[in-house]
Amino acid sequence: MCESFNAVLKEVRDKPIITFMEWIRRYVMKRHYDKKVGVQGYEGRVMPFVTKYLKWVDNEARFCTLLPSISGEFEVQHRGVQKAVNLGNRTCSCRHWELSGLPCPHAIVCIRDQREEELDYVDEAYTKATYVKAFEHAIAAMPGYQDWEKVGQVSPLPPPFKKMPGRPKMKKRRREAGEESNGQQKE
Repeated sequence: MCESFNAVLKEVRDKPIITFMEWIRRYVMKRHYDKKVGVQGYEGRVMPFVTKYLKWVDNEARFCTLLPSISGEFEVQHRGVQKAVNLGNRTCSCRHWELSGLPCPHAIVCIRDQREEELDYVDEAYTKATYVKAFEHAIAAMPGYQDWEKVGQVSPLPPPFKKMPGRPKMKKRRREAGEESNGQQKE
C-alpha cells in the first residue's frame, strides 16, 4: 500500500507542504467519491474480486479428494498434500482461509460436500454491504486558500538550509506564485 501511495504522490512530491497536503485531500476526496459511485453498479452479495477468486478456486478444487470425519471436520488430499479442514471454525491447515477470509480449494470441496452455499463462508469484509459502509462518510469540501481565515500568527518558515555531503541533486522543487528564491513569502 505504501508503494502504491508513493507512486500516486510522484507528480506532487516536489511541491510546498500546503500545496502537497491540499493535493492529497483532493485526491482522496475524488477517489472516495469514485469508489462510492462505482459500487452502486455491482450485482450480487460479494465484490467482483471474490467472484473471480471463487472461479479460480472452483478449477483448483477439481484436484481435491475428500475424506469426511466427525461434525464438520474433513481430510482433503490436494496434489499429493494432505490438509485438515474444519467448517465449524472456518479453518484449514493451509492457513489461507484464516489469513484471507476466503475459503481455500480444500474448504470449497468440503462446503460442496455438505451442500451449502460457498458465499456463506466468505468473510463479511468482502460483501457489498461492508464496502458501501466503508465509503458512506464523505470528505467535506473546502474553500480555496484565498478564503481561509486570516490569523495573527507568523507564517511558518522552512527549516534552515543545511548543505548535505555528497553530489548535489539536479532537480529543484517548483516554486509557487508569490514565493521568492530564499524561501520567504512575498508580502
